[in-house]
Amino acid sequence: MKLQFDKKLFVDLYVRLYRLHRHQEKGYILVVVVGMLVMLHALLMAYAIAAKIEGTTTIASAKSSTGFYGAEAGLNLRAMQILDEFEGFNRPQGTSPSSWEDCTDASTANDGTGDFDCDSKTFQKQAVATFVQESAANPSLITIDPGELFAGLSAQEFRYDLTSVARGQDDLPSAMLTMRFRSRVVPMFQFLAFYNNDLDVSIPPTMNLNGRVHSNANLYLDAANSNTLTINGQVSAVDTVFRGSKQGNTCSGTVNIFNPTTASPLPCAGGRTTYTNDTVTGWNDRIVMGVDRMTIPEADSFDPTPGRLYWDRADLRVVLRVDGAGNPTGIEVRNQNGSENATATTSLLNNCPVTSTTLRPEDDGSPNYGATDVDLIVDSTTGFAAGNLVTVGDDIDSNVIRSIDSDDNEITLRRRLGHDYQPGTVASENDIVRRAVVSTSDTFYNYREKRGAAGTDAGTYIRMLNVDVRRLLDCAHSQNLMGRALDDNTDGGLVWFLTVDGPDSDNNINDGDDPNNYGVRLYNGGQLGSTVAGAPEIEGLTIVSDQAVYIRGNYNSTNKRPASILADTINVLSNSWSMNDSDSRNYDAATNLQTTQTSLVDAFRVATDTTINAAFLAGTEITGGVNGTAGHDRGAGLTSGGLNNYPRFHENWTGAALNYRGSFVSLDRPRRISSPFCGSLSTDPTCNIYSPPSRNWDYDTDFNNAANLPPLTPRFTYLIQEIFSRDFDR
Repeated sequence: MKLQFDKKLFVDLYVRLYRLHRHQEKGYILVVVVGMLVMLHALLMAYAIAAKIEGTTTIASAKSSTGFYGAEAGLNLRAMQILDEFEGFNRPQGTSPSSWEDCTDASTANDGTGDFDCDSKTFQKQAVATFVQESAANPSLITIDPGELFAGLSAQEFRYDLTSVARGQDDLPSAMLTMRFRSRVVPMFQFLAFYNNDLDVSIPPTMNLNGRVHSNANLYLDAANSNTLTINGQVSAVDTVFRGSKQGNTCSGTVNIFNPTTASPLPCAGGRTTYTNDTVTGWNDRIVMGVDRMTIPEADSFDPTPGRLYWDRADLRVVLRVDGAGNPTGIEVRNQNGSENATATTSLLNNCPVTSTTLRPEDDGSPNYGATDVDLIVDSTTGFAAGNLVTVGDDIDSNVIRSIDSDDNEITLRRRLGHDYQPGTVASENDIVRRAVVSTSDTFYNYREKRGAAGTDAGTYIRMLNVDVRRLLDCAHSQNLMGRALDDNTDGGLVWFLTVDGPDSDNNINDGDDPNNYGVRLYNGGQLGSTVAGAPEIEGLTIVSDQAVYIRGNYNSTNKRPASILADTINVLSNSWSMNDSDSRNYDAATNLQTTQTSLVDAFRVATDTTINAAFLAGTEITGGVNGTAGHDRGAGLTSGGLNNYPRFHENWTGAALNYRGSFVSLDRPRRISSPFCGSLSTDPTCNIYSPPSRNWDYDTDFNNAANLPPLTPRFTYLIQEIFSRDFDR
């Protein structure tokens, strides 16, 4: 009902009454009273109407605000669902409804499908319907523009429109929001170093790092003594960049960062210096802080479990089984669902084209081993050489050939004592001696991963899965182990998952579990290609393990292919490391028995120049135990060793170089095996683990081309909002 106050009618009534009673005093008073009553009534009516309108407006505004926040929550949730798809190496798929009315009309079946369909949620008693529309131009391959964060990186970019409609209890729209955003997918191996936790370069020798450096937390830059650290690439951090050490309030050496054409020193005054975006303007956006945290893969993406990304997508899965007593019980190839592929297992262990020979009795009838060495009399020594890993019969434990006598057809193996080589049981002369493609051993003694009481022997033996990389490529080709050709380019090339299934194999030390004593050792990987005539060249190779990985000798140094190694931790053993691990400790030459250990770095662990071309993804410790200022100044006992100790060393590298081209990515702490870094060349015999190599390290610029990235390169994703609008017309 609409009420109006008619001013003309009121005045006319007033004049008539006045004339009728103009000579009567009482009449005059009556006119005044009536006039006042009429005016008061009109005012009261106007106030009531205004109050009603105000209340209605307030209620409507409250409903609209509630609807707005509900619709906004729907947008945010749906955008994150799209982001999650990209993180799983998937691209969102589906069809969109034709309009928002289809999403809110229960009578229509046009709700869309898959990742773009109508989805209903309730926020603050508002029913919120959302749907997604994809740009027909998706995806775009871009180079991130100058001036933007990560300028120059290659990325895939996808555009989407999100619509969110909130409805109240009356089932009418209370708010409608639209957002257009871009989802960028950036391969992580385009960084020289990408850390999810604090990244510290605290005690390096003089180093040149040509590539981008990013921390999803804090970044600490320092150089020991009078050394110089130079970074030619953008430096970025989610939190703060510090010039100085994290483990102590010190600052030393020289740190240069290009700006971008000149190496400009990042100064400090005595102690650790904090930088802000306002104090690094002279580096022209080459030092950036306060950036959004990048969304990265979770650590359990690398678990050997059906449903996990790398296990599911692997072309080959090789597993070492270990029983409750720590003894190996078999090596097998597994299917995606975790069951054994018996046919592939037989092919791998028995049918691969590796050199093999048959044992025969010795001429004098003596057994095929002596008091100190295992002497195998064989049909032929052709194809065998000193240092080869071999297996005898069905025994998967590896044996290392000590010497070859081709005149007498005799192969001599190192004997084992305890964890060291000793006479094994040779069942009969019909046993086959094979060069191992995959095998196991427990002779490697790791001084870095401390166990038990302090002392020179406080390390631990590692139960290894040993993998001859090149011969496994031969086997995969000849026996069709993977069900696809070597040059298959699904996911960019080949993906192998290598792991151990035994007691504590899935322990997580970050949850308070005990560390395990397992590892995967890669050897004979200098050239990532098959030796079989006519075998196709691989597109690339990514090796994944949830256990510690040990790389022995050159890797991908000849005829370089896109390659990466993803592991719990990464250890580097030089070309001079004997596969006979007993040579890594002190032994008496006459008896081959272990003698008293006097130094952890001695003549038995002397490194030689080694070359590795592969991207690394592994766990690293956090200096101070936690990210940020809570981890400051906690001393050398809680240091990670810094970026320069990302690969774990076990030898005396004095005078030797590690030549490395690749990318260092750290997503979290190690989960399976790790001890705090305690330094190198230490006078403490319990800590004298290694002496450092000359670090000839650099980012592999081949990775700037997406075609040269390793298979299943992990990515980080982030969203860029283009348009956010509210539709008031509906």
